[in-house]
Amino acid sequence: MQVSLFGEIVHESKGPSSKGGDDCDIRCLKASEPRCVCRCKGRNHGYLNAVKNESLDGERYLALGHIKELFEFFRSKSCLVCGYPHLEILGYPHPDGVYLKQYDMKVWVFGRCLRCGYDNAFWKFSLPRARAVIEI
Repeated sequence: MQVSLFGEIVHESKGPSSKGGDDCDIRCLKASEPRCVCRCKGRNHGYLNAVKNESLDGERYLALGHIKELFEFFRSKSCLVCGYPHLEILGYPHPDGVYLKQYDMKVWVFGRCLRCGYDNAFWKFSLPRARAVIEI
């Protein structure tokens, strides 16, 4: 993590077009072998297996900044609480979430503020919650 001269966290993400191999998909989430060569750079590798083994208070989220549509959507957004312009795009499986075709599941998508830590839900920026089930 990099910090500016003013103590603010500098956003390190290069976006979805940065080097990183193949697209991240459901195979990465279900993986049990140790090697991952997709765009999530291993952060989501084996996610579904690890979640089964964690307690309910364990905090593990999918990194979604490598998904072009989500990256573009959140790039122009700022935190709804403090106004900081850099949000880390995260999510977790949820029946009312956004359908992500590459993962073949619905995911609750949010942008976590890198300054105050507030989780800015995707639907708060865009559509009414009832219509937030879209295909990306």
